[in-house]
Amino acid sequence: MQTSATPSVSIARGFTLVELVTSLVILGLLAAYAAPRLFDNQPFQARGYADELAQALRHARKVAITTECPVRVAITAAAYSLTQQANSNCTGAWTAAVRSADGSDVSGNAPPGVALTPATIIAFDRAGSPATATDLSVDTFTISIAGNGRVTVTP
Repeated sequence: MQTSATPSVSIARGFTLVELVTSLVILGLLAAYAAPRLFDNQPFQARGYADELAQALRHARKVAITTECPVRVAITAAAYSLTQQANSNCTGAWTAAVRSADGSDVSGNAPPGVALTPATIIAFDRAGSPATATDLSVDTFTISIAGNGRVTVTP
């Protein structure tokens, strides 16, 4: 009696070279499209600057109320600064820089690529109210200054 030998069948496991190359090409295309979006921090810088400017405006309002002297916030497309009138009786030129709690001048510069519009001067009177309600734009964010002096940031 003869037994027939069954041929051994080997099952290949893994990927073919074509499948591997195709997968790598697809991953490369996805990475080329998604990577710049992952490393672009400009929206975060814009929100940070909007929050910084809003806080400076709130500080200007509080200083105007506390000192009973108007505070002026000069805003350009690239920077802002806070000043008061130089004389102790709230008259004269707007040359006295408003200081923060640590003694530094309250001012700031916009990060690269972040634009602020419109360039304006906002003055808070001794009651903490601005002359007019104003909206400022920092890229896609809006800083609103209400007639009562309330400052809000919205996306």
